[in-house]
Amino acid sequence: MRSNMSNRKLDGHTRSLMIRCRLLELMGKRGIRFISRLSDETGINRRTLSMLAENRMLRYDADVLERLCAYFACQPGDLLELMEEEAPLIAGGAREGRAPSPNAVHP
Repeated sequence: MRSNMSNRKLDGHTRSLMIRCRLLELMGKRGIRFISRLSDETGINRRTLSMLAENRMLRYDADVLERLCAYFACQPGDLLELMEEEAPLIAGGAREGRAPSPNAVHP
């Protein structure tokens, strides 16, 4: 399965950037417990809402974001946030806590 994360190597660290959707938090604040209710009230497909809620969305549709922002009376930044995770690199370019790649070039 593909992820909505991207990795960048900077200063001996790998930084993973991930867009995290805060849909479940916004639903909770409005007292909405079920994706099906949100789907009925916004006209957005349940599968699309589930993928957003589970942070499995690879591409974000402008119409979906506009509908959600209108529904929750929020801005896109209230719905989506860019998260950064940093892990030091060890020999072979692996992140700390992971085994180096068997194909890595060692000095």
